Amino acid sequence: MSGRTVNFKITTTPSGSTGASLSASSDTTDANGRASTRLTLGNKVGKYVVTARDPQSNTEAKFTATVPSVATKLEIVSGDDQTATVNQALANPFVVKLTNQDNSPMSGQTVTFAITTTPTGSTGASLSTTTSRTGSNGQASTTLTIGSIAGTYTVTASVTKSDNTQLTAAFTATAKAAPPPIKVATTLQKISGDTQSAQVNTSLNNAFVVKVLDQYSAPLAGVSVAFSVTPSGSLNPSTATTNAQGQASTTLTLGSTVGTYTVTASVNNVINTVSFTATATEDADTPVTPDPGTPVTPDPGTPVTPDPITSDAKWGDVVFSEVMYASNGRNDVQWIELYNTSKTETFQLDGWLLTILSPQNETHYSRSVTIQLKPIELKPQHVILIVSGKARHSDAIMEHQIYDLSEHHKNAFDFTEFPRRIIGITGFRLTLYSKVGIQIDRLGNVYEDTSDFQLSFHYIYNFRDITQSNATGRTRDKHRVSLIRRFDINGRAWDGDSILAWKRAATLKFDAIQPRMYYGSTTDIGTPGYIYENLPLPVELSAFNALTSDGAVILKWTTESEIDNAGFNIRRSETKNGEFKVVNQKLIQGAGTTGERTTYSWTDTTAKPNTVYYYQIEDVSHTGTHRVLTTIRLRGLVSAKGKMVKQWADLKTRIH
Repeated sequence: MSGRTVNFKITTTPSGSTGASLSASSDTTDANGRASTRLTLGNKVGKYVVTARDPQSNTEAKFTATVPSVATKLEIVSGDDQTATVNQALANPFVVKLTNQDNSPMSGQTVTFAITTTPTGSTGASLSTTTSRTGSNGQASTTLTIGSIAGTYTVTASVTKSDNTQLTAAFTATAKAAPPPIKVATTLQKISGDTQSAQVNTSLNNAFVVKVLDQYSAPLAGVSVAFSVTPSGSLNPSTATTNAQGQASTTLTLGSTVGTYTVTASVNNVINTVSFTATATEDADTPVTPDPGTPVTPDPGTPVTPDPITSDAKWGDVVFSEVMYASNGRNDVQWIELYNTSKTETFQLDGWLLTILSPQNETHYSRSVTIQLKPIELKPQHVILIVSGKARHSDAIMEHQIYDLSEHHKNAFDFTEFPRRIIGITGFRLTLYSKVGIQIDRLGNVYEDTSDFQLSFHYIYNFRDITQSNATGRTRDKHRVSLIRRFDINGRAWDGDSILAWKRAATLKFDAIQPRMYYGSTTDIGTPGYIYENLPLPVELSAFNALTSDGAVILKWTTESEIDNAGFNIRRSETKNGEFKVVNQKLIQGAGTTGERTTYSWTDTTAKPNTVYYYQIEDVSHTGTHRVLTTIRLRGLVSAKGKMVKQWADLKTRIH
């Protein structure tokens, strides 16, 4: 129809849009019944709607036009110009933001990251991801792990537009060289001077020479070596410092006693010593008249009643054996494990001092405190845990072995911001003193005379799987981790200050004991109550079988030898991988320490008819350590009427 007036109006625009307009707000239909106007789009991306209305017929039609979102800018948000040590991840990710023509963030777009510049010869540089899709804020990110060479690294982020052109943004990072390793003395060697001979009261012709090696078996200069002699004589010097070749020496003037002399060289915190021998002969010019001696009446002595608890100790009797240093926020407890290396003496720790020193540069956290322990008994070859709060724990740890700082020393610690944290997560120093002030043991990489770290914590313990963005000390799978001390074959602890003395529990395999060794969480990578490395297994098991009698299951097992064995538990489950529960009401007593074969028997009277059972035998040592020795499976042992219908058993050799 011609001659009709049609009104036009912009009825919908994107939020915040301005500048949209029509060439005409109304038009008259032509001979073909058509009316028109032209839309000028506004300044925002989105949909614009124009409504045409015929007033006479009260009808309308809608037209839609869209301004598409087009990527126009890729800009750096954060992470540029960082610095880190070679082979370490940067503390913060590289973050970019993608926006369109009206400066609005674009989501769901692919951003590609690439390492575009590295120092010559560098290897190992990597990105946590090479592609990332932008979020609702238009942002995407990746994290750079620095390569092996110090210098400048460049990472470029890029987005490909619809016309195949690219938007880019480049980040730079600077890598600094790793600090030189701290060398420590670990070995003492004998070089020359042994088995000399001379007359009494004369000097030997040759010096006694020793050599000190570091942890890399290289000579170590500047180490103090102490020399001592028995039964008499003089040494020059009694203390010597190693030269550039790692050597130190002394000379001996023999005493007046004829016979064998022993000169011993030792280095503080080095386990082994070196001994030389020399022979003193009679002076040929001076005749010696034997002294018949003076008769001595033996002193019968004074009867002494032994004190069952010794109040004091010496260096090495009680040692730090494990530290759960990792913590996360307000929930995870930390703990310090003390181990009594003595096989006979019990120590009462009442009045002992524990000094805890933590670095001063952890965010919102620092600590330097000395506490005086309240009464707690540490039995021979047992452990106690000094904990930052009561928590669930494995049955390897007894309640009398737990010393709660939040209960006994709540005023000595600030338990407000970090209620469960007692030591630093990037470094610490622990020192233990006896009641009379003797230093018993120490460990750590933070020294009292300076606030600077003397040792690189990440280097010492080789924390290659801990990044700055995960600085709580957890491993990549988010489990907490402890440090475990090493012991030699004689049960002596390695030096607590040595980088070789400690192992991260996350790097070790405790397949048999790990599910039962924890304090605070079953997912902790730690072994409270378990003394690591070179200690003998308590029990050597040679047989484990089962039979039925009158509806009950009779378990029998044989040991070839036992060391410090308190006894056994029987654990039972109805599934192979299910929860095994102890079914004996009290510990089945073991033979202690014996080299003889011993046979045991225990009857399970609670077995249900027609049920598949899995049985485990568990050894418990006098130190409280639990170990699963073997597993046996029994099927269809008992019928509904209490009679055996079928038996099937499989002995699985899984002795740990």
